[in-house]
Amino acid sequence: MPEIGEIRRAQELGFRGVGRYIWQACEGCGKERWVQFFSGHAKSRFCKPCSKQGKLNGRWKGGKVERTCQECGLTFLMRPGGVRKFCSRSCGAKFKGRGERNWNWNGGRSISGGYISIQLKPDDFFYPMATSSGYVLEHRLVMAKHLGRCLQPWEIVHHKGIRYSGEENKQDNLKDNLELTGSIGEHSSNHSKGYRDGFQKGYKDGIKKALQKVL
Repeated sequence: MPEIGEIRRAQELGFRGVGRYIWQACEGCGKERWVQFFSGHAKSRFCKPCSKQGKLNGRWKGGKVERTCQECGLTFLMRPGGVRKFCSRSCGAKFKGRGERNWNWNGGRSISGGYISIQLKPDDFFYPMATSSGYVLEHRLVMAKHLGRCLQPWEIVHHKGIRYSGEENKQDNLKDNLELTGSIGEHSSNHSKGYRDGFQKGYKDGIKKALQKVL
């Protein structure tokens, strides 16, 4: 077992790099561990749990002040006049990556696979339909609001395609373009019927044009 104050090179301890380490006890909990050593002093006087959870019990002096992390609520120490708001980079990333704080925020509206999704707040009546990230497909939300209730997972909302086709149809979420179907099978049947009707219409139009040219 190393003694307090013992210094060894990183290679001797199996660590990466070429620096030196000192065996030191945490001033918060007393746990002994290897700490990076340079310029005649240890890099840290406290272990990571003590630094993050604020279990210092007033032992850390030297002009430090306490701050509360805006993400996790834990206490951390910093220099007076500092601008840090988070105890770690991960907490900062989590805080800035949510909702309106995200640099890619688009008003709670996103498009994936051609479908439009809307982000709902937890207190929204239709929030039970949302995913874990709070988004719900817009065409399902429109139908749910029309019915005045949340849709069941097995209920499918079909795009009729009365104005557009392809990707444009998936984003045409006006009520007259939507139809509630009871199952995936019924939804597939509706799509098949739409394809058949379109084919027949094109076939009839083609015959009509051919006859016009002959006559």
